[in-house]
Amino acid sequence: EALGGDEFIFDVQLHQVSAERVWWREDRPTLADFLRTTPQADCGASPWLACFTSDVLIREVFLESDTSFAVISGLWGDPLPMRTEEAVRTRERVARLGADRVRVHATVQPTTAPWEAIAEEMRRQVEALQPAAFKLYTVWGPKGRGWWLTDEVGHRTIEEGIELGVPLFAVHKGLPLAGMDPRYTRPTDVGPAAKAHPEATFLVYHAGWEPDRVEGPRDPKAERGVDALINSLEENGIGPDGNVYAELGSTWRELMKAPDQAAHVLGKLLAYLGEDRILWGTDAIWFGSPQDQIQAFRAFEISEAFQERYGYPALTRERKAKIFGLNAARVYGIDVAEVRRAQRNDDLAPARAAYTDAPRPLPRTWGPRTRRDMLRLLRFTGGGLD
Repeated sequence: EALGGDEFIFDVQLHQVSAERVWWREDRPTLADFLRTTPQADCGASPWLACFTSDVLIREVFLESDTSFAVISGLWGDPLPMRTEEAVRTRERVARLGADRVRVHATVQPTTAPWEAIAEEMRRQVEALQPAAFKLYTVWGPKGRGWWLTDEVGHRTIEEGIELGVPLFAVHKGLPLAGMDPRYTRPTDVGPAAKAHPEATFLVYHAGWEPDRVEGPRDPKAERGVDALINSLEENGIGPDGNVYAELGSTWRELMKAPDQAAHVLGKLLAYLGEDRILWGTDAIWFGSPQDQIQAFRAFEISEAFQERYGYPALTRERKAKIFGLNAARVYGIDVAEVRRAQRNDDLAPARAAYTDAPRPLPRTWGPRTRRDMLRLLRFTGGGLD
């Protein structure tokens, strides 16, 4: 009973890559270094990058988990490991199964070219590919230098998205990337940017969480982690009815192994941002099916002792339902009742039922299985994972 449920689960952070590009096999630091930290042989694909393609995404998200709706989010790098066009092809593949289930992000890297070229590429993607939002990686840039949402290039990017009719920005904050200046991943610029652009909506991916910072009661002076996000919003008057949302991709996956920290993070976000401003994301399919994350969140509670001591709200089923998907549905303009009716009668619903009833592999998740795998993962993350 604790692990089951019929919530509308809207995962706002999925990823996939192309396994065909030659540059993936070049011996240089790229996103492939991150992907190689997973025990790729377990998924049974050859080459191993095929473990992270659209075929696997459709299987592990829509057949092996309770996910109802999802966003394929953009990635960073030059060249990009996943072009928006590739995400759109996956969106169309899923749509051919009969129901609307996928949205896509368009990646913008505004420091990689003169502004006129960046603006033209934003316009091209909106007109040709119909993205639901723009994905921004302020921590990533040429030669390892990032940028701020409050920089001139940041303001230009936000204003261009608003003018194009896509005023929704998913911003990677937290989870420093290897080889990048970690200062730019901190969420101290979110509050000022949200205040300066009230017509835009900001989805703060990973909620500013950093793996080497232990999350506890709120520190009003913190400049890193979830507290830094909350502090930035409070200083700029952005609260539960504001234009900023906190997203849980990878944050929940790591913190569900550390229940006290998980309670602090969820409790702080509920207490300050509120139950209507938290979004569900899993960072699938980097670690396999997201079903373990879904089941753990269903079962998780904030203890009465933490509620009394720190003033955190209870994590009720109603609040979980909002976080699982109702909040994201509102952000993306999804009619939940209509989508559920359509999904009950599409081709994917019976396929999922047949898949789960057949003697096929149950949902599996990836992670280091050997000392060599673990050392490689620690090198990539800077030694910050538990």
